[in-house]
Amino acid sequence: MQAAPAAPRAAFCAPRPGSLDRVIADWRDAWFAAENHCPHTGDRVLGRGIVGDQGGRPKVACPQHKKTFDLETGEGLSDPDLRIASFPAKVEQGKVYVLLPPPSALARALGEGTSDGCSERTCGTPCGG
Repeated sequence: MQAAPAAPRAAFCAPRPGSLDRVIADWRDAWFAAENHCPHTGDRVLGRGIVGDQGGRPKVACPQHKKTFDLETGEGLSDPDLRIASFPAKVEQGKVYVLLPPPSALARALGEGTSDGCSERTCGTPCGG
């Protein structure tokens, strides 16, 4: 787990330790972490997104074209063909912790794919290698 300073209530921020660009959201007493990359445009803008809920599901809306994503699952709510990587997050002693998968799984989750061209971001199913 990597730690970042805890953000104020109802915050959405984009810390960047190392090379992982992600967003952290606090919504209704629950913390969420997701990648900052919007798969619709390829821009790193979700950290400036609008946090809320859609049908009771915590979501972030891209500030450019308002594509919405479930913060728990990463599913595209406004466009089921799009998804973002999401990660478990929690707060302990004033710091936000994000549980990241091993590097190879993280690369696939972030859409970097594998040597065979597989990318979980595009199809939503686990890659084979």
